[in-house]
Amino acid sequence: MGFLKLARANSGLADDPHWRRFVVRWSIVSLLLIAVAAYNSYGFYQFDEHYQVVEFAGYKLGKTPENALAWEYRAQIRPWLQPGVYYVAARALIAAGVENPFILATAFRVINGLIAWIAILSLMLSANVLFGPGRARRLAVMLLATLWLIPYLAVRTSGESLSGSFLALGIAALLLGSTAETGQAASEHAKRRFPPLSLLLAGICFGLAFEFRFQMAFGVMGVMGWIAFTSSGGIRRRIGSVALIGWGVLPMVALATLVDRWGYGHWVVVPWNYFHTDVLQGRPSLDGTAPIWAYFVKVIGSPAAPIAALWVVAMLVTWVRHPRHVVAWATLPFFVVHSIVPHKELRYMFPIALVATLGFVVALMPSSGGRPQPAWLKRIWRLRHSVWAKALVAFNAAMLVYACFVAHEPSLNFQHWLYDHYPHGCTMYVLGAETRSPFENVGATMFFYRPPNFTCWRLKSEAELAAIIQRGDGDCLVVRDRLSNWSPPAASPAESHLVYTTYPAWVERFNFANWLHNSKRFSLYAVHPLETPNGKAEGDNPRPP
Repeated sequence: MGFLKLARANSGLADDPHWRRFVVRWSIVSLLLIAVAAYNSYGFYQFDEHYQVVEFAGYKLGKTPENALAWEYRAQIRPWLQPGVYYVAARALIAAGVENPFILATAFRVINGLIAWIAILSLMLSANVLFGPGRARRLAVMLLATLWLIPYLAVRTSGESLSGSFLALGIAALLLGSTAETGQAASEHAKRRFPPLSLLLAGICFGLAFEFRFQMAFGVMGVMGWIAFTSSGGIRRRIGSVALIGWGVLPMVALATLVDRWGYGHWVVVPWNYFHTDVLQGRPSLDGTAPIWAYFVKVIGSPAAPIAALWVVAMLVTWVRHPRHVVAWATLPFFVVHSIVPHKELRYMFPIALVATLGFVVALMPSSGGRPQPAWLKRIWRLRHSVWAKALVAFNAAMLVYACFVAHEPSLNFQHWLYDHYPHGCTMYVLGAETRSPFENVGATMFFYRPPNFTCWRLKSEAELAAIIQRGDGDCLVVRDRLSNWSPPAASPAESHLVYTTYPAWVERFNFANWLHNSKRFSLYAVHPLETPNGKAEGDNPRPP
């Protein structure tokens, strides 16, 4: 039987019209949520998402100076495959007349979102293989479609996002393209036969997952271990199955090496450079270290703690009670290695989030030894109709709205407004030596979203601004990181208009615990000289068009 026919049979679409309609309905919900998030959720979860991906593509597009790229560029530890994909997409859009960088960035998110949606759909179909007919597969589909973190991560321009999508695609290729020989297709004890095409396709996906996030090697090795453990036949067949996975991985590594040659301008082995810098030299540890249990603490302290804590419990149950399950093999090695590594960030867990979503359902299955659910797990399941469960659903819905509609970066809100109102460029002054610039983060400068002919200068004092105004250079923009009203220096003949502010000024009256100090906020003023040194009126009204 061919791979496509086998995948159709394993997915349950061919024989169960009710299941087919169910999957179609929830896959459309998933696609709509991802589309909304791709449009609205501009910005970044972590700075690397922008500086090591978008700005790299911006460098090739002529937007970002080479000397402004992150230190990872000089260390040659950042793979170019993802920026290369974005570069090709941007070039195609620019050739079609689209040059707005925010539209280009939206296209980047759409690319990630579509790949993630295909991965989500593949896992929805794989639920029929993993759980068989019944409520379990339906629950898996609904979680994959509506768990708030999924659409948010799907559209992030980060290596973690793409790596997780291709890990899921590889696992789905194995599940949908294989056959169970024990008559227990939905059992984790089932011995499976993996056709060559299924293994090669999985290897291609795993190779891409590795190239987008090198640490995914541990998740891939876990899945390869699962294949060796669950594959039917003798040792030779099992070794051959793992070898075919490798044959799929190698072309992707070779392709990525060619793209790295294009990115850096010479041949370089980026994975080795990454290993040498991050592991042998311990570069990430300079940003802080944490104990082995830190991820559990970070989850409890996260904004989504109620769902995240339940997620952790589900994964612990999966690892302990279902050690033979593919979800356990794909996630546990990845988690253990990252727990051992001294430097820890929650985003390091994002590559396994999509596959780990299935852990909610796996945890409720009978144990690998056939033992029934323990009493405490049954009590948790019985709470599914309780007030607490409804509160979790409401909380997830609220987080979903935030992730899809509200999750913006304040500095990018500013840059978006600036580009919309001054698309042909302008001159902007950052007033004050301590004033934060909307184009700077963690000591790095953003260039990708700047309009053409845009210049930005820092002024240490209002005296410098007064001198510029008196010089008669014309209209300018002044940015401050305060919300209170501001007027040009009294010594300068000029008027100002507040044209943009992150928050309304009255918010400062509610600055409890000085929360505004840690929040990015900007006020932008258009300054218009009233007269030049010759006594003539200067320029047009500085208010934005």
